[in-house]
Amino acid sequence: MSIEPSAIEIRRLTAVARRELGDAAIRGLSADGSFEHAYVAALTAATMLIRGHGERIHGPEHHRLTFVRLGELADGRWASAANYFQHCRVRRNRSMYDLAGGVSAAEASELRVQAERLLAEVHDWLRAQRPELLS
Repeated sequence: MSIEPSAIEIRRLTAVARRELGDAAIRGLSADGSFEHAYVAALTAATMLIRGHGERIHGPEHHRLTFVRLGELADGRWASAANYFQHCRVRRNRSMYDLAGGVSAAEASELRVQAERLLAEVHDWLRAQRPELLS
C-alpha cells in the first residue's frame, strides 16, 4: 500500500536529521554519543528517501528493514551505503545496550560524514524526482 508523503513530513524529517548531525558534532560528547546521533541522522535520511517513494517502514526491525530498502531503491544507487549503515546499526546496538566505549571517535566521525552525504544525496534525489516535497 502506498502512503503519499507530504512536504511538511519531509521538512520535519530534514530538521530531525540536521539536528542529529549537529548533536553528533558537539565537542566533548562521547564517541558512543556522537555515533548514536549520526546513526539517527542516517536512519532519518534513509526514511526520507523511502517516504519519497511513497513507502513507510515501521514495526519490529524497522531500522534493519529501512537500510535494506535503502539499498534496493533507485536501482541500487545506495546499496553500498546501505551495507555500511547496516554495519553501523549492529555497532550502534552493541554500543547502546552492551558495551560502553566500544566505538572510536574516528568511527563516529566517519558515520557523521556518511550520514551528511546521504542526507545531501537524498535531497538531490528529492529535488530531481519529487520537487513538490521540498516546497
